[in-house]
Amino acid sequence: MRQILHILITRVSGLRLALPLLLCLLTSPAARAYDFAAVNDDGITIYYYLRYNQAWVDSPGDDGTPYAGDIVIPSQVTGTYSGTTSTYEVVGVRASAFKDCTDLISVTLPEGLTSLGNYAFSGCTSLASVVIPSTVTSLGSSVFEKCSSLENVSLPEGLTSIPSYAFCQCTALSSIDIPSTVTNIGNLAFTDDTSLASVTLPEGLVTMGNSVFNSCTSLTSIVIPSTVTSMGLYAFQR
Repeated sequence: MRQILHILITRVSGLRLALPLLLCLLTSPAARAYDFAAVNDDGITIYYYLRYNQAWVDSPGDDGTPYAGDIVIPSQVTGTYSGTTSTYEVVGVRASAFKDCTDLISVTLPEGLTSLGNYAFSGCTSLASVVIPSTVTSLGSSVFEKCSSLENVSLPEGLTSIPSYAFCQCTALSSIDIPSTVTNIGNLAFTDDTSLASVTLPEGLVTMGNSVFNSCTSLTSIVIPSTVTSMGLYAFQR
């Protein structure tokens, strides 16, 4: 009986100690996603995440101003983090950085950028065109998914893969040239792109995933390269 009583007292005491911490966590403001913010030459605040003395464009989080209008990303940014002011090379756009920024009209990305993360521009329904720098070698899945106003996109040589859902439901996209360095196109990469009428696939392409061009109702012809050895289900189902 004494042992049971001791266990009960210990558990109650532990709960009493944990309750203030739990209440603190529940009532604290949401942590911001970015490490610091800086104003670009056009007076627009851009948010950054830092690692290894390099910067990635980040989401404004809950306490920042959503991206809108025409955004120019600089190739370098100077900011103060943990009491130290430094200049950082901007090397990427983080996952979901611009996700659902429905008032974003255009974005200028700098040479030197190497990656665009998952969902980086997903749901940016007013984004009409984008030029991806020649230095970008990696695109995340769903990177431009549901960008329904996106009419033109330029993909750089050096990309080796178009990831799953990359341009899914980009209903205004009318043409796309796949770079010669691309060997793989992922599942549903261009599904539901109902205005897509012209696609150039390169020799050297090896694999095409499921439903790559599914429901691309304006696409009437396409040349499959001789190098393609694997094509998923429903690749061209209308």
